[in-house]
Formats: sequence, C-alpha cells, structure tokens
Amino acid sequence: MKKLLIVAALVCALSAHCFAIGSVVQGLLGGHASAASGSACASGLTATATYTNPTTIGNTLLVVIWFNIATANNESMATAVTTSGVTWTEVSGAFSTSIWDSTNHITKGTNAYQILDASSSIASSTNVTVTASGISSTVTNCNVEFALFELGGILATVGNAKFSGNANAGVTSSSPSVSVTTGFTGLTGFVICFFAGEGSTNLSAGSGYTLGPIAGTSVVGNVEYGSGKSPTVTAAFSGTNPFWGATLLWYEDGSSASAVKRHNGSVF
Repeated sequence: MKKLLIVAALVCALSAHCFAIGSVVQGLLGGHASAASGSACASGLTATATYTNPTTIGNTLLVVIWFNIATANNESMATAVTTSGVTWTEVSGAFSTSIWDSTNHITKGTNAYQILDASSSIASSTNVTVTASGISSTVTNCNVEFALFELGGILATVGNAKFSGNANAGVTSSSPSVSVTTGFTGLTGFVICFFAGEGSTNLSAGSGYTLGPIAGTSVVGNVEYGSGKSPTVTAAFSGTNPFWGATLLWYEDGSSASAVKRHNGSVF
C-alpha cells in the first residue's frame, strides 16, 4: 500500500493534471488613488502595488478593483491593469457591475482582471499598476482601490470559469449577493465575490466564505471567497447596504502549479 501511495505521489508531482481544491495562495490589499476635482479626475487615476511573494507559474492571477465617482449623473470610468512582462485580461465587461445612487449622486462598482494559467512569474519587486480613465470633468471627486490575488488549485481555462454580476439600486437595503449557474454537473468550484457599496461600514463574510482584503482607504468594499462550491451557487455577504455593485467569479476546482507544490510537501 505504501508503494502505491509513493507511486501515486510521483505521478501527481510529474503531471499537470493533479486534482486540487481552489485556494488563495496570496491575497492582499493593493494601491489606491483619488482626485478631488473634475479636471484632476478627467486626467485619470493611477495606483500601484506589488505581490508580497513572487507568483508561481501556472497559477491564476487576479486583480479586484473597486471604484466610486461623485457625480450628478450616472458616470463611468475605464480601467486597465499593466505589469511588465505579462498581459492582464478584463474578466468580462458585461459583468463589471456598477450602480448609481441618485440620492447621494455617487456611481460605485467593481471590475476585475485576470491572467489564467500564468506563463511567467511576477516578482515581488514588480509593480502591478491600475489606471482609471475616461472620467467626466463634471464630477466632483473620483476614487479607485484594488486588491491582488494569486489563486491555486483551479482549472485555468476560459471554459472552466464563469462570471456574474448584480447590483442594488437602494430601494431597500440588502445583503450584497450574486448568483451563478455554470451549467456544469458533478463539479465543484472556487468562488470569489466582491462588492463596492455605500457609507463607511464594510460587511462581514457570508456563511461558508472567508473574508478577504477590505477596501476602505478610498472606497467601501469587501471580498469573500470559498472552495468546494456547487456549480449553481449564490455568494452573499453578512450585513446590508443600500447601494452596491457586486461581481462573482467561479473557477472549476482542478490542477495548478500550487497543487503540485503541495504534493512536494506531503506526508508520502
């Protein structure tokens, strides 16, 4: 039996197809930027941060962005993420969710960029830069803040990842929540959900989820994540907020570089 376990461990260590459960290898609050005039906002915002540790080739890298804009009209901003030597891809413009609070005249929302199955490592000394542009000069202030994640143990292909968004217009205060139906059967996935909201109070993670980095320097927002989730799932935060925009990302559990690394430190 021991020989079989040793063989299984070696096969897994040499294979790109070791099964794993999705997890956060590292997650941290990144940079933030603000401007307090229409002309400054129209000139754009730039914020930078670095990963705490070098990322691992084969893992999925993710940037979560929160933003808000003080405006008499429903405004928007275009975001982008740049890092030397790699290319970030917007998760999906259709699921970048925002909502305009017509009472307090603030547009708020979320966005995300990813690198699926990264082919190179990002050093801990290399900046990840988030820029916000296309903001109207009629706004009175604008803010952007972001978090960095490295995810392991997931199948990093477009077909194995599903995204959804939701927003609350503030008629009734509610818990930020997003549902997704992947269409898969017999599979589990790693879920990460994030929202940008109103006021000055962040929320707690919902049942079955772990609270991630908390925005608060420029924007009100939270992240929560959990593994082994159903292919049809709703992620909700604990607590309520009157105006919020939220995004959910579902990645199929599977293989990744960090799955192989975990076997290298196993008890076999």
